[in-house]
Amino acid sequence: MERQKGRSSLSLTEPAGLVTTFRVGLAVLGSGLLVLMLGFGFRLDWATRLWRWDDERMSFIFLASIAAAVAAPAFWVAMTGELAAWAGVALNGTVVGTLASVYLVSRRVRDLEPDALPDLIIFVTLTLVAFAVFRVTHPFPIRDDRAMPRFVRGWFTVFAAIPIATGIALLVQVEHIFPWNLEPETSTLFGCFFLGAATYFLYALWRDRWVIAAGALWAFLAYDIVLAVPYLKLLADGDDGVEGLYGSSSGGGKVNDLSLALYLLVIGVSTLVALFAFFVHPATRVWRKA
Repeated sequence: MERQKGRSSLSLTEPAGLVTTFRVGLAVLGSGLLVLMLGFGFRLDWATRLWRWDDERMSFIFLASIAAAVAAPAFWVAMTGELAAWAGVALNGTVVGTLASVYLVSRRVRDLEPDALPDLIIFVTLTLVAFAVFRVTHPFPIRDDRAMPRFVRGWFTVFAAIPIATGIALLVQVEHIFPWNLEPETSTLFGCFFLGAATYFLYALWRDRWVIAAGALWAFLAYDIVLAVPYLKLLADGDDGVEGLYGSSSGGGKVNDLSLALYLLVIGVSTLVALFAFFVHPATRVWRKA
């Protein structure tokens, strides 16, 4: 059988029971992630205890945006039944889990964080589960076989390059990369999240199918919605926004104006791309008939 570009050579059909199980499971996962988003966003005690490090409140709002960014494609795949579209999210989780696990092992070996075992177990489990899900979902055929529009491909190239550059800088703890100052450990772990997101965009480019790209765009749009108002308030309030309105658990919060302006630019552009693709472009808008 001839192998198509960006497609698995396996010709598989999903058993009906497997599709139903995945769809229900993803709906439950998405609902749980929305609860986690609210917990991080409002700094509820049960949620903040899940994050070992004592960070600015804005860092927890960023974690809320990550939860939202995973919940969005979970609901998207649950509604469409396109199990192959979840493979990009699973690959994202594999990269995040692997990088974070390596970092936590290095800290444990160097006695910088001898009590990191619970977090290490969580990230190792994430790696194993995500990779297993990727192996299961990647070979499945895509029923909606529309190719990714050219304008989406162009922007996805940009959306992959930005988190690669940002993620590497955060991974090695370069200062002033984020709109507010990060603790060194938080910087590295946030870098893992960015590199995982880059992998998702690269996977969508490789598969070159709209249904894969749509999941990534829903994720980006959810991320943008959670962060847009807090970032705009930071822009308006400056340092007082970190220390006053958003609180500061580590003290002395500072706004990095250039980084904040660049992040707002990316949020604005990605939101426009997603809205145009979902609600304007005739080949991809959500109410288009198959």
